[in-house]
Amino acid sequence: QLVLACLTKDPSARPSAASLAASLRELEGGARARAGAKPLLAGLLVVGLVAGLGLPLLASADDRAAASPRPSFAQRPGASAATPAAGPTLPRARWTQVASPQHPPAREGVAHGLATDPRGARAFLFGGRSAEEALRDLWCFEGGAWRELKTAEAPSARLGHSLTYDPLRDVLVLFGGLRPPRQPGGQAGVSADLWEFRPSEGRWRLRQLPPGQPAPSARAWHGAAWDAQAQQVVIFGGAVPGGKRYQQLNDLWAWDGRGWTQASSIGAPPARQSFAMCGNPETRSVFVFGGFGERRRVIGGLWERRRETWVQLEPPEGNRGPGRRASAVMAPAPGGVLLLGGGTPKRYDMDLWWWRGEELGWLQIEAPDPPSKRRFGGFGVLSPDARSWLLVNGKGEQGRRPQETWRLSLEASR
Repeated sequence: QLVLACLTKDPSARPSAASLAASLRELEGGARARAGAKPLLAGLLVVGLVAGLGLPLLASADDRAAASPRPSFAQRPGASAATPAAGPTLPRARWTQVASPQHPPAREGVAHGLATDPRGARAFLFGGRSAEEALRDLWCFEGGAWRELKTAEAPSARLGHSLTYDPLRDVLVLFGGLRPPRQPGGQAGVSADLWEFRPSEGRWRLRQLPPGQPAPSARAWHGAAWDAQAQQVVIFGGAVPGGKRYQQLNDLWAWDGRGWTQASSIGAPPARQSFAMCGNPETRSVFVFGGFGERRRVIGGLWERRRETWVQLEPPEGNRGPGRRASAVMAPAPGGVLLLGGGTPKRYDMDLWWWRGEELGWLQIEAPDPPSKRRFGGFGVLSPDARSWLLVNGKGEQGRRPQETWRLSLEASR
């Protein structure tokens, strides 16, 4: 009877681990005086192990799945079967277009020009390029709507710059970028200036360092992020004009509010520009993906900087991830990052991928009615639990520049 009770398909009818152990001790005591007690006891112990695991060996696959407390993942049809069906947090993705009475004009060149403050549920957008000119306006998204922050002084118009929020000092840090030519047909230049904007004061401040202090070279199309481990803003890579072609970089610099330090960068990724980069306060690390390498070759691969060492991340065997691409955007997500869009000079993508760590790898997430394909838009996390993101503007196919804001949310599904 005890064996049959353990093998029943109804979990509520199975004996608990405590009652099973008590029954086994009683049977063991009574069986010692009998011949053949050892085989009987061994059989009962096997039954005890099976029942203790909570899954009868003879239960069907459907029963085992129903009994499992792990979440199931919404997985794209055709994704690798090697992708685990369970892991941390399961996303049900949803795109929602934001209706705001005011909205930043359409623009591109702000892949790193959108800075977000997840604790305050705020986002800040600066500069970029419209169809006619480079821009120098500053916008704030808060309470579900945009408003322009007009200041007496502001950085010059630019694109391909970085804007990063420093939560320790509650300031925005703007660095570098591509300046438009001063005359029609002239050559654009790259900047090395550093500006800070404190939202509580509502003004920009140019940070001019004493001569001789170390500082990164002028550049554009670099990446920047808040490094939660070092408690500093870091910039990486980018490009500088070098003859007929741009020269790509792979140096790493840290800004602490007082000065620049060239950070230790053991095993740094190869030189690149127009790549995705973000920091994750949960993992206390910085991530980099893809971009244009030397001779503008499109590259892929995900890198993570842990303390002072870069590591190229490899997914589990058989796990399919995003292919090579440049101009993608990336933001922190539970346990890793979300990677959105990008493409090649001839291809636009708008696929969404979640890196969940080396044990689980990549998961492609499908969401109904996504925004149109684009790149060079702004993308950032907008909630402390990393379950809400903001996408603004960008450059679409056939030169289209959508003037719109979208919100992406992930909800747990069990």
